[in-house]
Amino acid sequence: MGPVGKHPRPRVAVVGAGIAGLAAAAVLSRSFSVTVFERSTCAGGKIRRQTAGDQSNDCGQTVFTMSRVFEDVFTADGANLHEY
Repeated sequence: MGPVGKHPRPRVAVVGAGIAGLAAAAVLSRSFSVTVFERSTCAGGKIRRQTAGDQSNDCGQTVFTMSRVFEDVFTADGANLHEY
Protein backbone atom coordinates (compact mmCIF):
# COMPACT_ATOMS: atom_id res chain seq x y z
CA MET A 1 0.00 0.00 0.00
CA GLY A 2 1.32 3.46 -0.89
CA PRO A 3 1.62 6.47 1.38
CA VAL A 4 -1.59 7.81 2.95
CA GLY A 5 -3.21 10.44 0.76
CA LYS A 6 -1.39 9.28 -2.36
CA HIS A 7 -3.39 7.52 -5.02
CA PRO A 8 -1.40 4.98 -7.01
CA ARG A 9 -1.55 5.38 -10.76
CA PRO A 10 -3.87 2.88 -12.42
CA ARG A 11 -2.05 -0.04 -13.96
CA VAL A 12 -2.36 -1.18 -17.56
CA ALA A 13 -0.78 -4.01 -19.55
CA VAL A 14 0.32 -3.78 -23.18
CA VAL A 15 0.72 -7.08 -24.99
CA GLY A 16 3.40 -6.99 -27.64
CA ALA A 17 6.53 -4.84 -27.86
CA GLY A 18 6.35 -4.13 -31.57
CA ILE A 19 6.22 -0.56 -32.80
CA ALA A 20 2.49 -0.21 -32.05
CA GLY A 21 2.81 -1.72 -28.56
CA LEU A 22 5.79 0.49 -27.72
CA ALA A 23 3.99 3.60 -29.02
CA ALA A 24 0.88 2.69 -27.02
CA ALA A 25 2.99 2.15 -23.90
CA ALA A 26 4.70 5.53 -24.35
CA VAL A 27 1.38 7.34 -24.66
CA LEU A 28 -0.31 5.40 -21.85
CA SER A 29 2.64 5.95 -19.50
CA ARG A 30 1.66 9.61 -19.20
CA SER A 31 -1.35 8.58 -17.09
CA PHE A 32 -0.85 4.94 -16.15
CA SER A 33 1.73 2.59 -14.72
CA VAL A 34 2.47 0.46 -17.79
CA THR A 35 3.83 -3.07 -18.08
CA VAL A 36 4.72 -4.37 -21.55
CA PHE A 37 4.63 -8.10 -22.22
CA GLU A 38 6.54 -9.57 -25.18
CA ARG A 39 6.87 -13.25 -26.09
CA SER A 40 10.09 -12.73 -28.04
CA THR A 41 13.48 -12.25 -26.43
CA CYS A 42 13.65 -8.66 -27.68
CA ALA A 43 11.40 -5.71 -28.40
CA GLY A 44 10.72 -4.35 -31.85
CA GLY A 45 8.47 -6.88 -33.54
CA LYS A 46 8.82 -6.49 -37.29
CA ILE A 47 11.35 -3.67 -36.91
CA ARG A 48 13.86 -5.51 -34.74
CA ARG A 49 17.48 -6.23 -35.56
CA GLN A 50 18.59 -9.86 -35.53
CA THR A 51 22.22 -10.82 -35.01
CA ALA A 52 23.86 -14.18 -35.72
CA GLY A 53 27.58 -14.35 -35.15
CA ASP A 54 29.14 -11.27 -36.72
CA GLN A 55 26.18 -10.71 -39.07
CA SER A 56 23.38 -8.27 -38.22
CA ASN A 57 20.20 -7.87 -40.23
CA ASP A 58 17.33 -5.45 -39.92
CA CYS A 59 14.12 -7.46 -40.00
CA GLY A 60 12.02 -4.36 -40.42
CA GLN A 61 9.46 -3.07 -42.75
CA THR A 62 10.62 -1.70 -46.07
CA VAL A 63 7.86 0.92 -45.82
CA PHE A 64 7.20 2.87 -42.64
CA THR A 65 3.54 3.84 -42.77
CA MET A 66 1.78 6.47 -40.69
CA SER A 67 5.05 8.16 -39.76
CA ARG A 68 3.13 11.27 -38.61
CA VAL A 69 1.57 9.25 -35.78
CA PHE A 70 5.00 8.18 -34.56
CA GLU A 71 6.43 11.67 -35.01
CA ASP A 72 3.66 12.92 -32.69
CA VAL A 73 4.42 10.23 -30.08
CA PHE A 74 8.14 11.08 -30.09
CA THR A 75 7.46 14.84 -30.00
CA ALA A 76 5.08 14.48 -27.06
CA ASP A 77 7.85 12.67 -25.19
CA GLY A 78 10.40 15.38 -26.02
CA ALA A 79 12.25 13.45 -28.73
CA ASN A 80 12.68 13.64 -32.49
CA LEU A 81 11.78 10.48 -34.44
CA HIS A 82 14.30 11.34 -37.15
CA GLU A 83 17.20 11.10 -34.69
CA TYR A 84 16.62 7.36 -34.24
